[in-house]
Amino acid sequence: MKTVGGFTFADNAGSIRVMEKNGFRLEERFVEDGVASCYYVWNLEAENEGKQV
Repeated sequence: MKTVGGFTFADNAGSIRVMEKNGFRLEERFVEDGVASCYYVWNLEAENEGKQV
């Protein structure tokens, strides 16, 4: 597995903070059924960029 994604509501600061602290980066903001949401992605290759594996 190289990529993991997570969805959260845009106003859920706690979830956003947890994802960002764990290396997730904002991929997209969108509105679905009138609710603002965010899609975050953690990418193994980006995490290991510049490191010897």
